[in-house]
Amino acid sequence: MEYIKNQNGVSLVEVVVGMVVLVITLGGIYQILTGMNRSQQYNLEAAANIEEQRAILNNIAIEVRNAVGLTVDEAGTMITYRRNGDAADRTISLDTDTHTVMITDPTGAAVRRYNLGRERQVHFDSEFDPDKGISKITIELRKVVTDGEPEKIISTVVYTLNKVN
Repeated sequence: MEYIKNQNGVSLVEVVVGMVVLVITLGGIYQILTGMNRSQQYNLEAAANIEEQRAILNNIAIEVRNAVGLTVDEAGTMITYRRNGDAADRTISLDTDTHTVMITDPTGAAVRRYNLGRERQVHFDSEFDPDKGISKITIELRKVVTDGEPEKIISTVVYTLNKVN
């Protein structure tokens, strides 16, 4: 056999093999980039959701800090309170049908509504330390869990000198 010493160009097989390698490499890069884009979008939405939940908890905490005569129901779904000068009670409660937290004024009209979405619930808990004369009110936003999924909670604690009943 004679070897061709001056081979110019590439054969058709080499071009096809090169194209296959290029397509596989570009497909892998595309999969990585789209996965990163989806992950970034998910993280941005999760951060915005957490920020919104923190704002809801902060607004509820402000109401509780300014309250006088607090009462938390046994189910932990409603706080009844008054502000100085109020003739009637105000409430912070969870409406389970519409998945909203409502803050009402002394007339019973809704002052604020916060939509929690179907998978979230609000829960209030309180304890009074008679030695210090301080009430601790815990406000939690809980994610409704499905089997096998851990419960996710965002919470804040409010301390007040008012005794919680």
